Amino acid sequence: MVSYKEYEPRIRKLMDTYVEAHAIEYVTKQVNIFDQNMVNEALAEYGKTPASKADMIAHEMKRVATENMEKDPAFYKRFSEMLEEIIVGFQLGRLTEKEYLEKVLGARTQLETGADNGIPEVVKTNREARAFFGALSEVLKKSHESGQIDTNGQSLGQAALKINEIVQKLTIRDWKRNLDVQRRMENEIEDFLMEHRKDLGIEITFDEIDEILIHCLKIAKNNY
Repeated sequence: MVSYKEYEPRIRKLMDTYVEAHAIEYVTKQVNIFDQNMVNEALAEYGKTPASKADMIAHEMKRVATENMEKDPAFYKRFSEMLEEIIVGFQLGRLTEKEYLEKVLGARTQLETGADNGIPEVVKTNREARAFFGALSEVLKKSHESGQIDTNGQSLGQAALKINEIVQKLTIRDWKRNLDVQRRMENEIEDFLMEHRKDLGIEITFDEIDEILIHCLKIAKNNY
């Protein structure tokens, strides 16, 4: 992993301005980063160098990550950090233009497929469940080793699927303004976690459950 602490805040400012400035030179319309054909057309049409093409794709991925951050904070935060490392690596001369483009395109594939280290197979194709898994893992990793999270990833993934099922079941019209529905949602998620604490393979405290409920309700509001 690239360490760029010594270059802050210069690199962070560069990250925020360089890609925006260079990408906007070529992008006259938004590119659906999840549409491979549209991405291929954009790569053929915009930019004269591998770096400028990478800038364009990175610009679009930054937009997508920003727009979707509240839907799945854990995933998009990790993705944004990964993208930032790629851009910083190029700007510091650690990557050639060709390598820069290759890594950016690789990141696009990860963004499209939801592939990410630590995300269990059972939630990779379920964006909402993946977000709930992220809530579980982000809370639990504060008091547990990352290896424990990885080892019990499948169990946590199954729990995320169940949480998503609970949310879907209770989602009704205007539920975001219905406190009774929200309380019931929290209560059912809490009951599930309490009942299946041993199945998770990780010791979970009452305080952690309370924090998980806060994150899950926020994710639910941004996805349903």
